[in-house]
Amino acid sequence: MTQYETLVVVHPERGPRVKEFVERFQKVIEGQNGTVAHVDDWGLRDLAYRIENQAKSYYAIFYYH
Repeated sequence: MTQYETLVVVHPERGPRVKEFVERFQKVIEGQNGTVAHVDDWGLRDLAYRIENQAKSYYAIFYYH
């Protein structure tokens, strides 16, 4: 079975809703007969370069089949 990973970058103003977004993304994967192996919440980190004048963002990475 192939393992995939997806890194999600969330706007810092939406940081408190990251958990809600993670749960929604897991439901999408499971709705397509996938299984989520692991989710790492990296939290608030610096971006390598600014995106729309934002220097920080919330990161979460999904590992799934």
